[in-house]
Amino acid sequence: MAAYNCGLRMIIPLKMICVYGAILLIGSCIDDAYFYLNNKIGFHKMDVVLLSWHPKTRLTTDIGSRTLIGVPLVVNLCRDGGSWLILTFQNEIHILAILLPHHRESPKQPIPSPKSPSQMADKPTVLLIESSVQAVDVERRQKLANNFNLVHYDCESTLQFIEELKPGGRFANIVAIIRNGWHKAGKFANHAPFATEIVPYYPSSLKIICCSGHGYDAADIPAITVRGIWYCNTPNACTEAVANTALSLVVDSFRHLSFAQWCARNDWMQSRDLGLTAVEPLGKSIGIVGLGDIGLAIAQKCEAAFQMKIHYQGPRRKPLAEGKLAHGAIYYSTVDEMIPEIDCIVLAAPYTKDTHHLLASKQFSLAKKQGLRVVNIARGKMIDETALIEALESNQVVGAGLDVHGNEPGVNPKLRDNWRVTLLPHIGVCSQNSWENFERINLDNIEAYFATGRPLTPVNDIA
Repeated sequence: MAAYNCGLRMIIPLKMICVYGAILLIGSCIDDAYFYLNNKIGFHKMDVVLLSWHPKTRLTTDIGSRTLIGVPLVVNLCRDGGSWLILTFQNEIHILAILLPHHRESPKQPIPSPKSPSQMADKPTVLLIESSVQAVDVERRQKLANNFNLVHYDCESTLQFIEELKPGGRFANIVAIIRNGWHKAGKFANHAPFATEIVPYYPSSLKIICCSGHGYDAADIPAITVRGIWYCNTPNACTEAVANTALSLVVDSFRHLSFAQWCARNDWMQSRDLGLTAVEPLGKSIGIVGLGDIGLAIAQKCEAAFQMKIHYQGPRRKPLAEGKLAHGAIYYSTVDEMIPEIDCIVLAAPYTKDTHHLLASKQFSLAKKQGLRVVNIARGKMIDETALIEALESNQVVGAGLDVHGNEPGVNPKLRDNWRVTLLPHIGVCSQNSWENFERINLDNIEAYFATGRPLTPVNDIA
């Protein structure tokens, strides 16, 4: 029985491998490779070849409907040569054997030659920054892989990312970056690849960034624009999910249902105090800060469900949005003008230097004598949390629902311990529908840019 060294101090008996289908794959994700080899290429009777691997470099290749990334493999042919195929994977699992057709039998169809470095260089390179929570359109990803070399972000830190962007680094020639999925999930949740300190290191080849989500406060848009790079978000991708979260928080701010849950688990009789504080939202006045896609959806839901009267504030009046509400809406140019007229305020605007601590002591002091309810599904730093706590203690604010916080992932201890405040861990976007929309719009932008020179949903303009 012949035996060969795989490069990892393992002796593999060749005949035993052949008996079991001539496939030796060390690791996971075997099923896709097996199906591809046996059904797509027509490998049925094969020999095994041996290889070594280089852990300091990476190589990307296409297997079936997936683009896979891993270490380059050096093939040591067992017999007298022939066509060869390299398989790699995205994770740190390495395939330790490679397969050859017998020369005694011709394969059912031609065996594709492996991509040479020069062939890979013919296609532009796209960097994928992927969350552990995302949707993947397999067919469209395959199309992307056919047109681009896909490399996967795997940096442990911002400093490593900067090094990879420099000449000679793995990302030195990228033409596009796609950040997909839920940014708040996975090992890259705290990475800020579009921040001010990163932008100067982007290669001159980079032309477009596509990033999932509505907000873009984590990106230095002016600096990116100066570099001549398009930046695209995914507007309206998570409108339904976030608006439904806001609606739930509005109800909680009036009915104190989070406190009721605490009572059910800890002290049933304390729930009797709710009889003195709980109020129905029916017919109340609600003020929306930011009547964009999400703000309008919140207004429509509150109007339809509870016949609430809609007020809103923003940098300019929006007659078209007003026309989408059954009873219209009242516009205010400042939050200070709106607060005395409303029972609940919902923050749904972008976070900027102008909206930092938009709600603070002064604003809370303007509330009706019955008190104000506060809901925030935008960004935590739009509220001065110290002022909010004081307003809760003085009953200027009588209910609150917060999906976002000033120091995420931390939560202010005084808010955390107040069961009359509903707290969520920034999950307004969290819905499979959102992930699917992120994927679709990101890919739409990439395809549009490389077809026409202009993406579909840019937040900046490149002359």
